[in-house]
Amino acid sequence: MKKLLFLVVFVFLFPALLKGQVLRVESIEKIAEFYDINDMVVGFYDVTMSGDYIFGTDYQSIYRSNVKNLNQWEKISLPILRIGDFITTANGCVVIASGRGTYLTPDSGKTWIMNEKHGPFAMLPLSDGSFLAGGGWYDLLRVRTDISPNITDEKLWEQIVDSSRYWGQNTISFLYRTSTGRIIAYLMGLNRQKEGVWVSDDEGKNWRRPTPNLPEIDLDYLFRSVAENKYNLLAVSDLQLYISSDGESWGHYQNPATDHLLFSSVIYSPSLGWLLGGEKLLWSWDLQNWTDLNFNYGVYSMIEINGEYLLSTGDGIYLLKADVQTDVPILSSPTDFSLSQNYPNPFNPTTKIKYSVPKKSFVNITVYDILGREIITLVNEEKTPGNYEVEFDGGNLSNGIYLYRMQSGEFSEIKKLILLK
Repeated sequence: MKKLLFLVVFVFLFPALLKGQVLRVESIEKIAEFYDINDMVVGFYDVTMSGDYIFGTDYQSIYRSNVKNLNQWEKISLPILRIGDFITTANGCVVIASGRGTYLTPDSGKTWIMNEKHGPFAMLPLSDGSFLAGGGWYDLLRVRTDISPNITDEKLWEQIVDSSRYWGQNTISFLYRTSTGRIIAYLMGLNRQKEGVWVSDDEGKNWRRPTPNLPEIDLDYLFRSVAENKYNLLAVSDLQLYISSDGESWGHYQNPATDHLLFSSVIYSPSLGWLLGGEKLLWSWDLQNWTDLNFNYGVYSMIEINGEYLLSTGDGIYLLKADVQTDVPILSSPTDFSLSQNYPNPFNPTTKIKYSVPKKSFVNITVYDILGREIITLVNEEKTPGNYEVEFDGGNLSNGIYLYRMQSGEFSEIKKLILLK
């Protein structure tokens, strides 16, 4: 391994809003470089942690480092053809799915066990130490490592889903488990009607394909990465970002800062907010306002290590040290639905109405006269999380008291406004 280290040290504040949270970047340190057989710099397409060790893969090789000394990496020699997925189970086993089978280490890389029969495309750790393995052979298996890590024992590979029951010759390409326990699978294959997002609420035993699903034009773009906070899940695919409040119903995430850019990884931390990595490295506290961190090396994957962030890029491995500072005690990310009093009030002839949406929701704001007759609908569409403002023009109305109501799901609130010309 060739190694070229340098440290970029600076302190800069990136504002999320005019008032609210700002990202304070302390440093971005380049900690390692890895080269392929053509002497080209390669980055990690996937990373995972087990105990004090972090593992990275460039799809062909495995590298390992102790989190206490990230400047030192060692290459692990395994006869791997191509790596499909890379996970750490709840009991600390690192599992690698490759074109030549599945590898497992129960001791942070000291010894490896190989099963030549199975080479899944996607894996997902479960809370008991076992993991789900899907793709490659089309069925979904549960693999036990809690009673024995010897994955050569076929008795530990339990088929829990017969693919013909659900998705035919389609195969699982991505698995994710939400904080509520719902499992999300992304399928692709020969049966177009069964491609897209599937969900399970019982550890993968039973599945359903939500309707409506992703638009057909999007079915060729695989999910690559998913992250979530209390209200939303954000998914990265090959050419699109998607947002969901429950992991079942997904829609396009649209934002001027992210549109027309390619991303490969997303990560969320309650203390840092959202990081989107790809063509650019973007930061957001509220999924509404994004800041370009001016890091243009192309981010493949990211992982949080003790409050710091390992960035794998086309220029090597970087370590990002940052924190979020609050200029004012008001959070820029709304935690509840709210409808503010219009301002100015009384008004002539225009006034502004502010409102907040904590999760992806359909929002309606309508103005009525004092008798309850509808005057105009100001908002009637799906909104992503954030703080919004809409203007109401009463130029063609008579003086008097009017009402405006905001509805979104179970939330409903009415306020008065006064037109005084």
